[in-house]
Amino acid sequence: MKDLLILGGGPAGSAAAITAVQAGLDVTLLERASFPRHRPGETLHPGVEPLLRRLGVAHIVADRSIVRHQGVRVVREGQRAFQPYGADGEGSWYGFQLPRASFDAGLLEAAAKRGADIHFGCEPWRVIQTAGRVCGVKAGEREWRARWTVDAAGASHHLARQLGLEVRRCSPKLVARYGYMTGNCPEIDDVPEFSFETGGWRWCARIGPSLYQWTTVTDASGWRGASVAPLIASLQPAGPVRGADVSWRYVPQCAGSGYFQAGDAAAVLDPSAAHGVLSALMCGMKVGHLIAGVEAGRVPETIAVGHYREWLGRWFAHDCRLLRSLSAWPQHQHSA
Repeated sequence: MKDLLILGGGPAGSAAAITAVQAGLDVTLLERASFPRHRPGETLHPGVEPLLRRLGVAHIVADRSIVRHQGVRVVREGQRAFQPYGADGEGSWYGFQLPRASFDAGLLEAAAKRGADIHFGCEPWRVIQTAGRVCGVKAGEREWRARWTVDAAGASHHLARQLGLEVRRCSPKLVARYGYMTGNCPEIDDVPEFSFETGGWRWCARIGPSLYQWTTVTDASGWRGASVAPLIASLQPAGPVRGADVSWRYVPQCAGSGYFQAGDAAAVLDPSAAHGVLSALMCGMKVGHLIAGVEAGRVPETIAVGHYREWLGRWFAHDCRLLRSLSAWPQHQHSA
């Protein structure tokens, strides 16, 4: 039996795998999709740099062709204002604009090189339990068993739904649409733009040579006009428009007997939080450290589970308060 089974090869799953392997655990990771794959969230907060260094994968953002920026331009009621990320004794902080497909692939490749056993095309459809403890999943015709199972497979909350856990919603239904445009828009080449509008917001940024990414998030009362930001609307579409449910939600029982949930599987906030990848990396690393601590006998299982639940709940509540101060979306809570 493996020490750890991870579902999902995004930033949370890869970070958990790398952290656990570095601690000497035997790790298997199942990913249902083939890579490269498209995902939203291509603006990376400056805080990812120290995390990537700790994981030993800083090289995946070291390419000089990657777009860096000191902050974003925020548009509200027609007024534009530049908001820098901040600075310290070493100078200004710079975020990243890069294709998520290559970033995710780089993280997963690093996990494999360190010894994680990676399997693609594996979609779990049943959780395996023994005496009330999660001990693996069934994917296809095969059973994958481990002492610990980590669901990092995204916002479908697969493990939570299988176990009948509460998925607590804390916003109206929010829908993201996103896509890519090719051409040139010098106005946002070095400064991404975030625009608040009635019923939602728009985002656009350059992520590579002549390549721009846009995202629109609306609630049920949102506008019905064009999704693409006016700044880049005249450029040439590149690929299909995709969508995702980004309603704010989290799983209070995000850890329990034999399992943890990380990344979007544990908590979802709309991309205006601007640190989705950062949070996913932090979740994955924390889960990896906690499981390694339990397996080494340094941390009682009940303490690890309780700590993670409290940590995730506190972080989620903090970000909800922050987002409500920026938007008109009201308090909203029920279980899904």
